[in-house]
Amino acid sequence: MKLYREGEHRDALCDRDGRVTATFEYRDVPFSDGRAIARDILVGRCNACGDVILIPAQSTPAVANARSAQQCSFEVNVPSVFVELLDAAAARITPLATPDFRKRLFFFYVNRYAHGQETSAGLAKLARRSAELEAGGPAKRLSMKLSAFANERIETVLQRSSLTRTELIKCVALKVGDDIVAPERPRHISQLTVLADILYA
Repeated sequence: MKLYREGEHRDALCDRDGRVTATFEYRDVPFSDGRAIARDILVGRCNACGDVILIPAQSTPAVANARSAQQCSFEVNVPSVFVELLDAAAARITPLATPDFRKRLFFFYVNRYAHGQETSAGLAKLARRSAELEAGGPAKRLSMKLSAFANERIETVLQRSSLTRTELIKCVALKVGDDIVAPERPRHISQLTVLADILYA
């Protein structure tokens, strides 16, 4: 991979001007949806019209970081037992767990469902079980701030499973209970312990 520097030139194609020379410079670049800006990143500017026409590989982590910084709100009201399952699992993973670890644990499982490591059929079974825990106990509001990336993963799982967000959190909490709270040897404990160690470093 070539590492570009400010002021370097490269041949490129521009939508407006065809084959042109692009000059690399640092610039703030808004996303096409207008909801975020990647600030002070190295880009290739068309020497004819001035449009950004190249983003070198060295700038892609900064672009991804700017996109993930977009915050989406995830808020549901659920019976307290579902929140308690997440908290009990978090306490088993690390003694340093805070309520924020619920989000990490929830997304760990959402990611597994999004990648097909867990099945939508399994979610359907959990959804049927969740009704058994509905009665009794106060409701708790579970509120998380998620990146746009995390929100997209959640939407993927919701589309595949036809669950609502409230149903999804209940199902994930039950799965967490089955995998981490109930068994003598919790599943995924090594991965989750590493995640906690990094998070609380």
